[in-house]
Amino acid sequence: MSMEAIKTLTTAEEESSQLREIAIAQGHQLLEDTQRNGRNAIAQAVLAAEDVAKKMIADAEMDAKVISDEFLKDAQASCDAMEADARTRMNAAIERIAERVVKN
Repeated sequence: MSMEAIKTLTTAEEESSQLREIAIAQGHQLLEDTQRNGRNAIAQAVLAAEDVAKKMIADAEMDAKVISDEFLKDAQASCDAMEADARTRMNAAIERIAERVVKN
């Protein structure tokens, strides 16, 4: 093999080795970038999910308050009606007792 061919072969091997090292470094950098981007995407998805969950909880609390307020209003109306009925019955009972006392 001639000296010129050996030099060409050596140069080609060196260039090949350099290109291989560059490709490996670029592959490592691409992997790191992809992993970092993946972690960022996951973090953003978690934040978005937390925001959605907070809104769902706030909506549920608002719905529960509306239902609770309506229930309390109905319960108060029922209590008021029972109290009015009890007062009427109490007045009637007082009148009967008074009549019995007066008769006796």
